[in-house]
Amino acid sequence: MVTPELIAFIKQQLQQGVSLTDITNALVTKGWKVEIIQEAINSLTSPPIPQSPTKKRHILRNIFLTIGILVVFLFLINFSLPYILNFFAKDSVSVQDQDLQINSRLIPQDQNAFYDVLKIKPLLFYSQDVIDGVKDPSKWNDSIVQDTISKNSQTFTLVDTILQKSKYQNPIFADPVNVTLSAWTDSTQKIDPFVLLKTARTIELYAQQLHRQEKDNEAIVESLKSVALGHLINGYQPILVEYLVGIALKQSGLEASQRLLVGQKLTSDHLISQISNLEKYKNNSEGLTTSLRGEYLFATVAIDSALKGNDAAVASLMGSSDKDNASKSINIKNNHLFQPNKTKVILAQYYLKSLSDIQQSCSMITEVKSSQPQKVKPSPLMIFTQNSIGLVLSGAMINSIDMGKQLEKRCNDILLVSVTQTMFALKAYIIDTSNYPQSLNELVPKYLPSVPEDPYAGKPIQYNTEKKILYSIGVGRTDQGGSEGEDWTKMTNPTFRILF
Repeated sequence: MVTPELIAFIKQQLQQGVSLTDITNALVTKGWKVEIIQEAINSLTSPPIPQSPTKKRHILRNIFLTIGILVVFLFLINFSLPYILNFFAKDSVSVQDQDLQINSRLIPQDQNAFYDVLKIKPLLFYSQDVIDGVKDPSKWNDSIVQDTISKNSQTFTLVDTILQKSKYQNPIFADPVNVTLSAWTDSTQKIDPFVLLKTARTIELYAQQLHRQEKDNEAIVESLKSVALGHLINGYQPILVEYLVGIALKQSGLEASQRLLVGQKLTSDHLISQISNLEKYKNNSEGLTTSLRGEYLFATVAIDSALKGNDAAVASLMGSSDKDNASKSINIKNNHLFQPNKTKVILAQYYLKSLSDIQQSCSMITEVKSSQPQKVKPSPLMIFTQNSIGLVLSGAMINSIDMGKQLEKRCNDILLVSVTQTMFALKAYIIDTSNYPQSLNELVPKYLPSVPEDPYAGKPIQYNTEKKILYSIGVGRTDQGGSEGEDWTKMTNPTFRILF
């Protein structure tokens, strides 16, 4: 009879490498019968019982059935889950955006500089070849320049008329409560940024001609008209693109006026009077505040229009082509995937923070940039996320604004005004003394009430007599003694060469 002890012994011997013949002989000598020994060996080495073909087919059928059920389940999930989730999705009751609302303040058309700015385009005569002569004397041609200036006489007269106006208001701000999406997209009610930049270059051309005629004081006045025009546009109620165009116009005019300081017929009294006039151009926070409120207004109007099936609104929000709008409109109305009030809350929180950031010191720009929300990338798994479309849309709109960059442009604008004031004071000092001051403090109080401040440092602008430069420590707030390069806006230390 086979016993557990016998089987255990055979297993042990096999594991030790002993052959079956030797194991059998050893057991026989101990009195085990050969038949019992063989039965025990067979119990250890017998092959597994093969499955019948019927059982194999049964297993395969179960596998295919499981896969089929899984495919159907995934299909149902894809098309029905959002609608099922709609029963559990709840949009925010209201949006706390009172501080982002724009009060209706209608400026009569005859008093609003906006409509006069629109008239510049058909009047402006612009030639890039002629304009190139401003910075490259080899391309200057007196007769062609005079012809260009004559053809722009109406443009110059219109600019003077515009500068008599005290307010610039984009029409959408006249009645923001009832503004429609079409008002934002109406090309007939939009200024052309390139026309205004060309206007600034044409004004500089005229100023350069006056300088060549040794009418240096008049040339300075003419060049600063671009500054006044830019400040008028971005100082009250512009949309964001208009605000930025205003910044660009001011930069063009201020840099042009600095290049004119090489003039030999300038008088110190005239320069001193211009220094005080420049002070008003540092205050540009109201225009940026209004333009940000305008961006929020556009976003909310576009969202509301999209919910009503407006394809243009869907395209503006999602950046989709017309052929995609129909399918996107279906999704954008889905309560689970898109919740309009929650989306507006995200936008309102960002814009409210941005309004607060405007009041911060320019030294805080790095912190503002580091807190910029990251753009949300679409993902198939976002089907499980409430308001996933709203997250993508709000992220795209927020990143298109990039508040850190807007604040840097504003602070650069303030810096350039301060530098220009200092340049004017240095020139006036040199006219009176025939020497450079050893310190900017020598310009106070006759030429400057105080040394203009570097907005990034909160301290006076840096002055290096040996290098003949003025410079700022810049956004990074590291003093490297000035920087090299052609474009001061891209320098670590924005640096301005004293050309006289």
